[in-house]
Amino acid sequence: MARLGSESKAGFYATPPYELELLLQRILPEEGNKNGDCLSYFLYDPCCGEGEALLMIAQALQGPNRSVITYGSEIEAGRAEEASRVLDHVIHDGYQRVRAEAKFSLLWLNPPYQTNVDGERAELSFLRALTDFKKGVLQKGGLLLFCIPQYVLTDTAGLLSGRFRDISVYRFTDEHYDNFKQVIVVARYERAPRGEQTRMYRALQTLGNGDRTLLPTLEEVAPFIVPSALSTEPPYFRRDALDVEELNKDLECSSLFQEMRKSLVPTSNETKLKRPMLPLKPAHMGIALAAGAVGGNMGSHSAHCS
Repeated sequence: MARLGSESKAGFYATPPYELELLLQRILPEEGNKNGDCLSYFLYDPCCGEGEALLMIAQALQGPNRSVITYGSEIEAGRAEEASRVLDHVIHDGYQRVRAEAKFSLLWLNPPYQTNVDGERAELSFLRALTDFKKGVLQKGGLLLFCIPQYVLTDTAGLLSGRFRDISVYRFTDEHYDNFKQVIVVARYERAPRGEQTRMYRALQTLGNGDRTLLPTLEEVAPFIVPSALSTEPPYFRRDALDVEELNKDLECSSLFQEMRKSLVPTSNETKLKRPMLPLKPAHMGIALAAGAVGGNMGSHSAHCS
């Protein structure tokens, strides 16, 4: 408990590896086709801390003919630096200032456990922004793993039931549950029929207002499938504000920019002219001299003024 308490800084609560391991024992990547084509999985953690949780998820999905790419954003500089060592792409900034496409197979969401200045739970704000049908990051059918305190289910029941289907909720084991009363919601990003939405909303409200006895532990997780990416093209993932380093990387990868560079930037400081087909007239020679295309030495003779 002491270690968990020491990691509860700025609303950041690291998920105990033991609890996450229980969950990942039941994770199943989508099976590939008979042709053996490589499947891509894009994973995102919008408050990734030091990247440990998303790294564990990625390792559980890795295997033959699978490409697993991890993306994270973290507002605290020290944790962002640590995360950049273990994740493929990390942005040091808040999730609100990250531009990303709805191409992610899986969203691991363990937001700050706190109330915003406007009175709304931070967990609800994260969920609303990241799963918006127009500006969210999950692909259709993508998987949400949502780690929150059990009582926050009452605040998030409307969004979860309105935007997701196949929803399951599991609590931490007794060893860790009492610290923050955490649960993990496993859900598929796809709108359910109206009747199912109503039933799930009521069920989530009941669970949020109840105690631990209403929920199975992570030791009882049913197998769940992580879908492969619908597109093999990696998602756009950039900081909202212009970043010089990111711009340089984009330009280096741009074929149009490389063609412009060839046209505008000389490859050598020395300019060589081909031998003209006809003798240059004085006007042509003057232009060439002014442009620096030829030196000032016009021959071996010496000019004399009388």
